[in-house]
Amino acid sequence: MWGLLSLGAMLMLVGLLLSGVAQRLLNEQQTEGLATG
Repeated sequence: MWGLLSLGAMLMLVGLLLSGVAQRLLNEQQTEGLATG
């Protein structure tokens, strides 16, 4: 039971990290597009 809970918590943390990185990459691409455009 605890294994499932810890696994879910780790998956949530990884998801949050990935979403944060994805948002940062998207923001960088948008700012670059505005600068070049």
